[in-house]
Amino acid sequence: SFEAAGAYAVAERIYSATKSLYQPISTALFPAIGSHFITGVKNGVTFACWTGMRSFIIFFIICSVTFFASKPLVVFFMGEETSSAQIASRCLEIIAFIPAISIVSNIAGMQILVNLSHDRPFTICTVVGVLLMLSGVFLVVPAFGAIGAAYLLLAVESVVAVLMCGCALHYVRRVAWV
Repeated sequence: SFEAAGAYAVAERIYSATKSLYQPISTALFPAIGSHFITGVKNGVTFACWTGMRSFIIFFIICSVTFFASKPLVVFFMGEETSSAQIASRCLEIIAFIPAISIVSNIAGMQILVNLSHDRPFTICTVVGVLLMLSGVFLVVPAFGAIGAAYLLLAVESVVAVLMCGCALHYVRRVAWV
């Protein structure tokens, strides 16, 4: 329904605002992490992981605030508490931690795989996520609406994070720890 779509859109805007906070950090980290890879894979991976862990902790706290404040945030942006605000609040609770999950994907994918010149696995993981999302939209959303879309987004982002981590571990193990 249009009401559910509007509710999801509100939750997704709040989630996107939270996620967009990390983009400039990621852009700034890429050359810094890359410079550590020049001195050796072990230095690069270690720096990327420590930096990622600190970023993850900070964003986990931000995501927790978003989760616990989902209802007031949605009411603030929608203007009143309606049934669509309840749907939006539930959607936001479901997707609130995706920015923290995305940091894991970013560290494993962009910061490690791309810095090790393994662009292909990074691209494949990303394409798998897009294909899962596209196919899921046609299967999940008609049956489960906005809540289904939120769970789908959470599932796809989680799968992409696991794939990126698996690829990063695979390629890091193949490289000599110099």
